[in-house]
Amino acid sequence: MENLQLIRAMLIVVGLATTMAMEPTKYLTKYGYLDDGMMSKASDMTPTEMDDMVRDAVMLFQEMAHLPMTGRLDEMTMQQMSMPRCGVADLGEFRLTGRKWDKTHLTYRLINTSPQLDRAEVEDAIYRAFRIWEQVTPLRFSRTSGTSDIEISFVQFSHGDGNPFDGRGGTLAHAYFPGTGIGGDAHFDESEQWTVRTARGTNLFIVAAHEFGHSLGLEHSQVLGALMYPFYQGYVEDFQLDYDDILGIQTIYGTVASFLLDHQILISRYTTLLALTTLQKSRENGGEQTPPTGGGNPNPPTGGRPDICNTDIDAISRIRGETWVFKGKYFWRVRDQVSGPWLTSSFWRGLPEHLDRIDGIYERPDYKILIFKGRRYWVFDANILESGPHYISDLGLPSHLDAVMPWRSNGRTYFFKGNQYWRYNEAEGRVDSGYPRALSIWRGIPTDSIDAAVQHDDGYAYFFKGQDFYKMAERTITVLQGYPKRAAQNYFGC
Repeated sequence: MENLQLIRAMLIVVGLATTMAMEPTKYLTKYGYLDDGMMSKASDMTPTEMDDMVRDAVMLFQEMAHLPMTGRLDEMTMQQMSMPRCGVADLGEFRLTGRKWDKTHLTYRLINTSPQLDRAEVEDAIYRAFRIWEQVTPLRFSRTSGTSDIEISFVQFSHGDGNPFDGRGGTLAHAYFPGTGIGGDAHFDESEQWTVRTARGTNLFIVAAHEFGHSLGLEHSQVLGALMYPFYQGYVEDFQLDYDDILGIQTIYGTVASFLLDHQILISRYTTLLALTTLQKSRENGGEQTPPTGGGNPNPPTGGRPDICNTDIDAISRIRGETWVFKGKYFWRVRDQVSGPWLTSSFWRGLPEHLDRIDGIYERPDYKILIFKGRRYWVFDANILESGPHYISDLGLPSHLDAVMPWRSNGRTYFFKGNQYWRYNEAEGRVDSGYPRALSIWRGIPTDSIDAAVQHDDGYAYFFKGQDFYKMAERTITVLQGYPKRAAQNYFGC
C-alpha cells in the first residue's frame, strides 16, 4: 500500500494525475464498470438515469480502488484513474473461452523483446515471472521457439487484437485468459520505460508476473498488495506472492508438494513431516500408533477430512470477496469451485495448535478478521495474528456462539446463539440497546438455533441448519419460498 501511495504522489508531482488518458466514462466502460450495451443507449436515457448509472459505476470503481465511495469524480478518483495499470477489465468480460489450462506443462515464446533492454534481461525477467507461479502450483513453464501456449510480445498502440495501447502511462500491458488462439497471450506496451531489478521506470518482472496470472486464469483482486491488484504497485525486491494470489491460483490448479508460505502458512502436503510426527508420537506412546493431530498438515489423509458434500458446517463467512466454509478442524475456500479442506490452525497461525473447530468468523469493516471459539476470540490482519486471545464477554456478547454475520445495509454485525441474536455496532464497539432479541424475528428460519449464516454480495442471506440451508431476502427478512434446500447440491454444487 505504501508503494501505491508513493506512485500516487509521484503522479501528482509530474502532473499526470490531473490529465486523464481517456474521458472518465470511456475509462469506466473499458474496465467493466459501465456496461457497453447500456452506454450505446445513452441517448435514450434521461439525464437523471444517466447520472445514476455513472454514479453507480464510479462507486464500484472507488470500492475496487479503496477510495471513499462518494459516487463523484472527485480529485482522488481522477488521480486513481490516471495511475498506471493493467489493461484487463476489473469487471465484466475480457476473456476468450476457458478459464484453466488442461495441462500442467505450458510453453511460452518471446515473439520479440523490448529494444530498451538486452534480450538476456527480458528473458530473465520473463523466466522469473513464470517462476513465481511455478513455486506454488504443479505448473511448469518452458521457453520454446516454435508453437507455444503463451505468446509474449512488445507492441505499441493498435496491434491487431482490438485492445490498443495508449502510449506511456495508463495501460501498461494486458493478457488473455486461457483458451485457443490468442488465449493466454500477453502484450506489453513498448511505449513504457521498461526496467529490470530497479524501482525506476516500469519494472518488467512485476508487470509480467501480474499478466501471467491472467494467462493462467486469474482475474483482478481487490486486495491491496496482492500481485493481481489491477494498479501498478511498484518494484519490490525479493518479491513474494500475497496469500490472496496463492489461494487464487491454487483454487484453479491445486497445491505443490512441500511448499511453505513465507508467513509460515502451510497449504500443501507435508507427507514426510507428517510421517515423522506420527513416528515420534508412536515412540512416545511406547510403539502404539496414534493418529496425527495436524501439526500444520493442510491436506491430511482422506479418512480424516470432512466431505463438504456430506456434512453440516460450523461456520461460513465472506472474506475478501470469497466464501470460506468451516467444519471441525478444516476449512474450504469457494470461488468458482470448492478447494480444500485445509487445517484452519495451519492457515491462521496463532490459533491453538489442536483447534478442533471454530464457532464463527467474520471480516470487520477495517478488514481485520475475527475468529471465535468458546469464550475467546482472536484478531487477524489477513492471516497474521494481530492480537488475542481476548474474552468474548469483553464485547458484551455470549460465549460459544452459533453463528456470526455482518449485514450490508446497516453496517452492523449479528451474533447468534440458541434462540436469540445480538446486533453489534462496529463503529461504537458495543452491542446495540434492546438486544438480545428472539431468533423468530428472522422469519422462516429455525427458531431454536442455527449452525451458520452468511450474507452474499447480492444482498441475500443464507442460514444453515444441519445439511439444509435457507435463503432470505434482505429487505423482507423472510425466507424465500421453496426453502430449505440441501446445501450440498444447491449451495456447494455437489
